[in-house]
Amino acid sequence: MSDAGLQLRKWTSNDAELQEFFSSKEPPLQPKCIEDDSSFAQSQFQSQDECKRVLGVEWDISKDVFVFRFDSFLEKGRTITLTKRTILSLAASIYDPLGILTPITARVKTIFQLVCKVKCGWDDKVPPDIACAWYGFLDALESVKIVEIDRFAFVSCNSDTLRVELHGFCDSSEILYCSVIYLRVISETGISVFFLTSKSKVAPLKKVTIPRLELLSCVLLSDLLNNVRSALSGRISVDATRCWSDSCLVLDKRE
Repeated sequence: MSDAGLQLRKWTSNDAELQEFFSSKEPPLQPKCIEDDSSFAQSQFQSQDECKRVLGVEWDISKDVFVFRFDSFLEKGRTITLTKRTILSLAASIYDPLGILTPITARVKTIFQLVCKVKCGWDDKVPPDIACAWYGFLDALESVKIVEIDRFAFVSCNSDTLRVELHGFCDSSEILYCSVIYLRVISETGISVFFLTSKSKVAPLKKVTIPRLELLSCVLLSDLLNNVRSALSGRISVDATRCWSDSCLVLDKRE
């Protein structure tokens, strides 16, 4: 690409020395216009922001963590008129490609399903019991506000690593079924466990038995494991894959 004069820019790294090298290769920044009511400290703070966005997810490079903030979500959730349309809009505003926020997004999904169940119009106010459930969810989320999770989840191929395992868990309830996958690394210095991804789905509106939902959670886990193993192929050599369930039916049906 360099031969064609197409220089890749705006590199970001959590390593200070490497970041300094990248910055030295960047063209000089254009002067920024500072608003009349902005202080010097504010302008400097904005220019040295440690948080970047990577594929739509906020990344704090100083701590090397992914950051999810809910201030805007909470503000909108408390001020808007609760309708089927606004709840769906808020649900879609949470971008979580890795399923890090599944405990939160799953709750939003179940509330939206309640709205669908009572057959509200798109712009009709939701019933009081659903509004109560929504505000209860916001109260619980108020205690969180910010979620941080380590970005690093990788195994270096060295003599220290003895064994690498994938562990998947699945479960279901009357309203939801889900799965989650962890990477377990056994080395000479100890055992490390890394969260990789998770996924959840609401149970169909049509009545489905718990045993069937347990089996659906297994299918969900199977699909998720296939995606993870495909993504790790050529990068990490996985020695074993373990799937876990507390359902006797699932254990009896295993092949």
